[in-house]
Amino acid sequence: MVDAVCVGITTDTLNMLHAPIPPIHVGATAPESFTVLQHRIVTAEEQTDALIQELEDLGFGIEDTGASKIGEHTSHRPVSPFHVRKAFGTENDVLWKNCESLVSRVCRLESVIQTMKLNIFRIQTAKELRPEHSVDRLAVMQEEHIQELKKMQREIMRFRQQLSEVSEEKEAAHEEIERLSAALEMATATKIWRSTPIHSARGCHVLSRATQPVNAEWGRPGYEIEKLHVSSDEEEVEGDDGVEVLKGKDAGAEAIALAR
Repeated sequence: MVDAVCVGITTDTLNMLHAPIPPIHVGATAPESFTVLQHRIVTAEEQTDALIQELEDLGFGIEDTGASKIGEHTSHRPVSPFHVRKAFGTENDVLWKNCESLVSRVCRLESVIQTMKLNIFRIQTAKELRPEHSVDRLAVMQEEHIQELKKMQREIMRFRQQLSEVSEEKEAAHEEIERLSAALEMATATKIWRSTPIHSARGCHVLSRATQPVNAEWGRPGYEIEKLHVSSDEEEVEGDDGVEVLKGKDAGAEAIALAR
């Protein structure tokens, strides 16, 4: 699987790699060169582990190949610079050539890792842009849209129910206001009707009609009767017409008794 990913690595790319500058040309000692090389190898191993993990995420697993991960190997403690100084103490061309070869291999490994990163990025981009992936994403978006619409419909139904309840309460309050207004108007009209002089004068008019026969009998308008008419204007007559006429007749009888 990894070989399929590394198709983009060509011999031209490898040929473009330049040989590293020998440490002797920059004035570096063997321990310093070894430390730098060690750090670069550790970094390359970490990046390789990350690339393998990305390949597994993309479906290019390495379980079937029988290869083990780099991190599963037992790491050895690196040789200290003091021992390296003893080993490289003498200027030996063979050791320097081996060191240059190792540095070249590390640089080549780093270049291969960068190429693999580019290829993985290309595979991820192609996977995201393929029609099947677009259809799956479209189906997921449609499902989310449907769920959102259902949620909004439930919210609309709840708001409509609340609006209906508020409208019913408003109508009930309006009817209660109309009923109380009608009752208030009726009470006010009744109070005004009872307190007007016209209502009191009605009793006086009934009394005058009741005393007319008495005045006709005596042949003259009696002074006491006129006085009785005036005093009757100040009293309030209650009840229906029959009761008022009866009170008028009683007043006429008293006027006749006074005249005698």
